[in-house]
Amino acid sequence: VRLVLKSAALVLLSAGALVSSGFAFNEIFVYWFPNFGFAFLLLALLFGLQFLDQGTIMRIQTVMCLVPAAGLVLLIFLGMVKSGPDLFLAVRESPPMDVGRLPGALILSFLVFTGIDLGQERSSVGPGRPLAGILVTAVFIILGLFLFWGLTMLAHVSPDRLSQTFVPHLAAARQIWGDPGRMIMGGVI
Repeated sequence: VRLVLKSAALVLLSAGALVSSGFAFNEIFVYWFPNFGFAFLLLALLFGLQFLDQGTIMRIQTVMCLVPAAGLVLLIFLGMVKSGPDLFLAVRESPPMDVGRLPGALILSFLVFTGIDLGQERSSVGPGRPLAGILVTAVFIILGLFLFWGLTMLAHVSPDRLSQTFVPHLAAARQIWGDPGRMIMGGVI
């Protein structure tokens, strides 16, 4: 039963990620390109990557993880520079947010640890470097990155406006750096 649930979650979540990226590509970059066409091309690319050697796959995966992280770090830095020392003051003075979406966020919080089970495949990535420790460290670095991104978003866009849109990250990126910020966030998505 556990294997069936895990497989179903893997198929549904990966398909959802592909479709979401297709919609983001269509909305942000090329309006005339079909949403599901981009998702299909991305799936074909991922399928093709499976035929490469393990070292190449790991390098490509590293780049695909670092590009969105670098985009977020850049937007966080620009947002902090733009707001100056008032970043945390602006967040403190925000009106209380509606917590109506909190149960859904808590249900989806299990996604934070997606992929950690792959650490069981190999016990280490080199002498004295256990893979599980690296993965847990990476999760906490990413959580810190999202914490700072959340603070930066709240400093630049009102919580009411953020809660009224399905793409709050795009609204914040546009507020921080205009159209280039929106394009960077599109790359992150």
